[in-house]
Amino acid sequence: MNPLGGAVQIAYFVADVDAAAQLWVSRFNAGPFFVAEHIPLSNVVYRGAAGSLDHSSAYGQWDDLMVELVQHHGTAASVFSDRQYGLHHVAAFAVGLDAELGRLAEAGFPTAMTARAGAVRFAFADTTAEFGHYLELYEDAPAIREFYAAIRAAASGWDGRNGVRPIASL
Repeated sequence: MNPLGGAVQIAYFVADVDAAAQLWVSRFNAGPFFVAEHIPLSNVVYRGAAGSLDHSSAYGQWDDLMVELVQHHGTAASVFSDRQYGLHHVAAFAVGLDAELGRLAEAGFPTAMTARAGAVRFAFADTTAEFGHYLELYEDAPAIREFYAAIRAAASGWDGRNGVRPIASL
């Protein structure tokens, strides 16, 4: 089995998650989008040092692919503070997150950031020089699979109304 599956998400760094989500709804009929504000993270390590990341995200479905729209708050150095708006990362599930990060580092893609959002561990490998964006890896676990399934289920049969919603409504 390949320890790194195919892409499950494409993410864009945006100035305003609500406005960007509405744009995806109106232009691409993607969604609905669920907005999580100031997502609490723990165990943040940025480029080898303890860090922090204050961000909000909107998550929606675009056919078979999840779209994440990310707004960075604050001035702390992070995987967003060094980027322009636009394509930010592609995400995949990793069986054995630490082993996969080690494999990627050996291939020339060092770990830029690791963190935890609740029960979900995730990391960003710095693939920016080669590909122009980061690679985000989620530790493959039931919690993240359930989240992806909930977003997909919300999109199934969606009538296009109420395209931007709070995450609590998921």
